[in-house]
Amino acid sequence: MQLLNSAREAIDLVAEIGEPGLGVNLDIGAQVDAEEGLSFSDDDIKFLGHLHLSEK
Repeated sequence: MQLLNSAREAIDLVAEIGEPGLGVNLDIGAQVDAEEGLSFSDDDIKFLGHLHLSEK
């Protein structure tokens, strides 16, 4: 069972919780593989705690 199925859902949850020490660990490779796209607003960016770009 997955509770969050997209970056959008994760960002929305972190925004709703509102704790400054909580952020989204975004795996961009997985997001591209899932064909989610990479479009984020300025408001979204502040909820990203870490970006994982590549394992290569």
